[in-house]
Amino acid sequence: MRMSKYDITGIGINLREVSDGGGNVKLKVLGLVLDSAADIAGVKQGDEILAVNGMDVSGKSSFEVSSLLQGPSKTFVVLKVKHGKCGPVKSLKIQRQVNAQTPVSYRLEKVDNGTVSVGYIRLKEFNALARKDLVIAMKRLLDKGASYFVMDLRDNLGGLVQAGIETAKLFLDEGDTVIYTAGRDPEAQKTVVSDKKPLITAPLIVCDESCNGK
Repeated sequence: MRMSKYDITGIGINLREVSDGGGNVKLKVLGLVLDSAADIAGVKQGDEILAVNGMDVSGKSSFEVSSLLQGPSKTFVVLKVKHGKCGPVKSLKIQRQVNAQTPVSYRLEKVDNGTVSVGYIRLKEFNALARKDLVIAMKRLLDKGASYFVMDLRDNLGGLVQAGIETAKLFLDEGDTVIYTAGRDPEAQKTVVSDKKPLITAPLIVCDESCNGK
């Protein structure tokens, strides 16, 4: 996973869901960008996120909380964090650095002498806006008559794992496995499945680096 300075959360952190061993999930800081807004405010790698702007985040996914961290540049977000397992709980007021930019661009193309409409979508990274903006793009292309789709992932920068999972769910049948993790600790083993029907049933071509020159 690649992170640039002032990543897509706007404050320079990446989150992950961690089991507490008792059936509950905690949200912890997985990555922290050096000299980012969160770093300067005192957020530490491994901190547990308890609340965002006074909202308890218990039961929320890392994707949902990352979305809560979004906001206009120079505005503030208040994080309630717990340092370490038994560390102090602190409320930190953090100024957002940048707006998250939409990673989605799209257009409708006509092929076969204008008889077939193809929806072309380029996805530059998996940030907190990826799923929402992808849904908007695909619905608009469907409304314009797209009967086929091309998803261009060439030079995709990566991003939030949870954003990638939520994006993948849009194209999988209900019950299909999206991702699974395995390890020595049974508590760390996890399988994520799609919980809804796919957004589209039209044919979809996914283009990655192997498409270059074709």
